[in-house]
Amino acid sequence: MRPFTVQSDYARVHALGVALAASLGYITTLQTKDTYGKRWMVTKKGSEFIYRGWYV
Repeated sequence: MRPFTVQSDYARVHALGVALAASLGYITTLQTKDTYGKRWMVTKKGSEFIYRGWYV
């Protein structure tokens, strides 16, 4: 999955899903230890969730 921006149309339309995924630690905007960016990216936990097929 490609990263999408925080203010993109995709993030706005899917705001509830984005909020849920971020709350569960599946996506993040964290780029380095102390730096946050403008793009949502899949975390290791999110990749494992997708890989194991736990999504609907």
